[in-house]
Amino acid sequence: MRAFGLIVYFVIIIAVVLACVLFATENANFVTLKFYKWQTSQTSMWVIIFGSFIIGYLTATLILSWKLIKLSMSRKKYINSYEKLKAAVQQKMEDYKNPDEHN
Repeated sequence: MRAFGLIVYFVIIIAVVLACVLFATENANFVTLKFYKWQTSQTSMWVIIFGSFIIGYLTATLILSWKLIKLSMSRKKYINSYEKLKAAVQQKMEDYKNPDEHN
């Protein structure tokens, strides 16, 4: 069963690589990017698209990582609050079960 999963994974990787190669060959035209007075030299279109994809991926990863760090910190805070509340409730339950010991 594990070998089947590896084969499926390998086939998916090969399909993605072939799609990327096909994309690169179909978009081999040269383009020049202009932004106000800034201008690039002629570059293949697929390089520009791939670069944009990588920049977007890294930006999204950084934003999501920051949100996961904040979520983890708030989770720890709520776990600590829960533990304190649980200890207080257990203490009240003990006081309720044995009222003569604490008077």
